[in-house]
Amino acid sequence: MSSAPAQRNYLWPVAIALVVVVGVIAVIAARSSTSSDGPTEGGAALGNQNQEVTVEGDALPVATDTEDPAIGQTIPAVTGADFAGDPVAIGPDDGAQLIMFVAHWCPHCQAEVPRVLSHLEDSPLPD
Repeated sequence: MSSAPAQRNYLWPVAIALVVVVGVIAVIAARSSTSSDGPTEGGAALGNQNQEVTVEGDALPVATDTEDPAIGQTIPAVTGADFAGDPVAIGPDDGAQLIMFVAHWCPHCQAEVPRVLSHLEDSPLPD
């Protein structure tokens, strides 16, 4: 009789254990190599991406499928800070405004922003 079947029987558990150990080491190495100082871009810290926001005023009514009851109403004042901690404010005293929420990684957003800017050059917001 040969001992080959006995050798093959213990190879699978050893191989599985080796893969698990390598996987655990890879996860630990990946977690320990990240910095807790926050995200960076090009070696420079991006700052705190979660800033406190304050909203003062009444919320605008929700738009329906057929009409927007918020047209002509005063927006609430929103204050906060950017990534560097500098103050940012959007308020009703600033006149007509266009506020866009876009993602820098979104190809549709990247295409939309220049189109909106071009439209605003031809048809500026009312005073």
